[in-house]
Amino acid sequence: MMSKGMAWLGRMRLRHCSVPVIYERAGAAEAETRRFRVMAALGRPGAEAEASVPSLRIDTDDIDFIIAAADLALDGVPFEPGRDDRIILAANGQTHVYDLLPRGGDPPWRWSDPQKTTMRVHARCGQRAEGGGDA
Repeated sequence: MMSKGMAWLGRMRLRHCSVPVIYERAGAAEAETRRFRVMAALGRPGAEAEASVPSLRIDTDDIDFIIAAADLALDGVPFEPGRDDRIILAANGQTHVYDLLPRGGDPPWRWSDPQKTTMRVHARCGQRAEGGGDA
């Protein structure tokens, strides 16, 4: 019963507390880099998100993106987030480009639930630009 409740809570978080972002999957060459849209809930490393939708507020350069594992697939093939991948978030007239950030000796992501349906992707803002629209 607990696993059903956790799965339901994860679905509700992604359905009602997420924002559109662009996931950029690094390729061996720049021409092989692929971008696609996913929905992500925002979190802080070790803390709850302080973002409110639609007036998104970002107070830190480090952020976690909580993404459904099923959404991270190219041509139907699932993948794990890689160190050279990026996430692009457009909010409040700015575009924030986040580089995935490994923590310690760990990869730049971890499972967010025991059922392994949701990933918590760690990232740090590498650049900001004015004039960003919606992702």
